[in-house]
Amino acid sequence: MLHNSKKETILKEETQENMLAIYLEDEPINYIPDKESGYTLDLEKSNCTNEVSISWDDTTWSARLDYTNYTYSDNSRVRCSLYFKWNKTTLTVNPNGGSWNGTSEISSFEKLNGTKDVIQEPTRDGYDFRGWEIQGGTSLYNYGTSLYTDESFQNGLNYIEAYNNLHNGTVTVERVQSSSDNPIKDSDYMLKITTTGAATPDLGGFHQTFDSRLLGTFYHVFIAKIPVGYSLSYHTNPVGENSSHTWLTPTIGTGEWETYIYRVDCGTSGTFSNFAHLALTSISGEVDYPLTWYLAYSTLLDASAGVSLYNDTTFLDGMNSMSYYNNLHNDTVILNRVSRSDDNPLLNSDYMIEIKNIGDATPGLGGFHQSTYTVAGGVYYHLIYAKIPEGYYMNCYNNDIGDDFKITWLTSNWGTGRWEKYIYRLEAGTTGTFENFAHIAIHGSYGMPENPVIWYVGYANVFDATNLDGNFSTYVYEYQTNSTITAKWVLNPE
Repeated sequence: MLHNSKKETILKEETQENMLAIYLEDEPINYIPDKESGYTLDLEKSNCTNEVSISWDDTTWSARLDYTNYTYSDNSRVRCSLYFKWNKTTLTVNPNGGSWNGTSEISSFEKLNGTKDVIQEPTRDGYDFRGWEIQGGTSLYNYGTSLYTDESFQNGLNYIEAYNNLHNGTVTVERVQSSSDNPIKDSDYMLKITTTGAATPDLGGFHQTFDSRLLGTFYHVFIAKIPVGYSLSYHTNPVGENSSHTWLTPTIGTGEWETYIYRVDCGTSGTFSNFAHLALTSISGEVDYPLTWYLAYSTLLDASAGVSLYNDTTFLDGMNSMSYYNNLHNDTVILNRVSRSDDNPLLNSDYMIEIKNIGDATPGLGGFHQSTYTVAGGVYYHLIYAKIPEGYYMNCYNNDIGDDFKITWLTSNWGTGRWEKYIYRLEAGTTGTFENFAHIAIHGSYGMPENPVIWYVGYANVFDATNLDGNFSTYVYEYQTNSTITAKWVLNPE
């Protein structure tokens, strides 16, 4: 599909198995390859004059050819070829005695590299699901605890409402019978979103709002069928100073069912209100009413959900149950509560923790612990806001926490020399011995008394999500290599 915002005249277009040749007039254009045909992001140009440039926009999945600097006569034409490499991989899903997406059979899917799919929780009578075992790849993510439990609308709207700040009735959300091409096979319903006239922002859409909080991290994962020529836009109420949102997938409509994901990082101070408002916008500026699109699945995931286990998280009154962590116990790791530095954006406290290494320690350079005891099947999040020197990285440690425990970092664990948020998720085992975790150390070169390695913690807390619904309900798989995922089960004693 060719998009030209100024001129629609395309003199000639030739396509081969993996090549597109375009003969153009004097305006830049965007080229969006047909995803179903197997094109991927790998592209190169040939037969182009030096004045012609090509750039790729990963968000809108389009190649831009710009030759405004090319000198041409009335009869001259610019020719430029784009080559797109075929690159698909296969995911195989094995329910392993259970049922997944409406079937107990092993299922396989071939899709373009970079495509993301929601992997729902399987079910099995008499057993509890304990996650997926992946072979052949590592691109299976669990972003956090699902905040809603009717993600595929089997029982209702799942807290979704029409989003239109004009409140004039032109945007509606209906729960309708599922279509035959709905990728969620174990639900009989989907949502239909319709815009019939003026709305704001953009063309209106839906919201599934949830309240933000200090340093919260959330993911919105939804499967939608959006018409070609339209794109998603994200909107929010205040979610704190220094907040941000990041799309993890393209936002354009393809006319097919696609998985869309964005991440919200709440701020360090200020006002915390709700978020998760989505609208459609027309790429060309023209709208064909009524505009209709569909949702097959939608939920918000909380990367630090649960019951807060510590109250003095920003050290306003003390150390918040933090102690030094160094298994050598040789006084080379020192913790102090110090005045908040000017570059620490957490304005609700005048204090922070300074951690200093001046020699041999283990593990790594040592650090701190907030020893928290686990239970069988427990789910926990450890959220830390820290300033770690560039070139050093953080790691987490634990005592016995069950025979089949799992730890997943939900953020990068590398230091940047700036204040950053660090989160990992711990899923305790189901059998064995259960002791404590939340031991944190950094790794890199040791300090010395005259040249210590110093890092800082502005916030630290553990959240217990054991009794929340949805702990294992939402995984996201990114196609990169041929992979097989197999459901893991434990016998339910009840």
